[in-house]
Amino acid sequence: MALEKWEEGLHYITGVPGCADCNVPTLTGIEVIIARVLQIATTLAGLLVFVYLLYGGFLWLTAGDEEQKVTQARNTITYAVVGLLILVGSLIIIKAIEMITGVQLSVFKIYFLPT
Repeated sequence: MALEKWEEGLHYITGVPGCADCNVPTLTGIEVIIARVLQIATTLAGLLVFVYLLYGGFLWLTAGDEEQKVTQARNTITYAVVGLLILVGSLIIIKAIEMITGVQLSVFKIYFLPT
């Protein structure tokens, strides 16, 4: 199932001169690859924020009376929240630009000029 999704945007040129049975991928294949990489990167960033929040909470719970460990835990949680705000803020900015200009920035597409 995942393979079908991956190959959804792949298109091939057949009948290449000098190679009758070669299939050459076109640039739409690159579009799909870049789109998938961006989706994976966004998902991983969200997961990392969650892991850092859990780690900061664990540090805080195990810190006891040690002020240095409490400060480290507080900083870890603060940085995780800042990362979350940057991630969500960037997505909001992209959607706002899309609404204002009508250009889809969240969909990677290579446009060609007619020859």
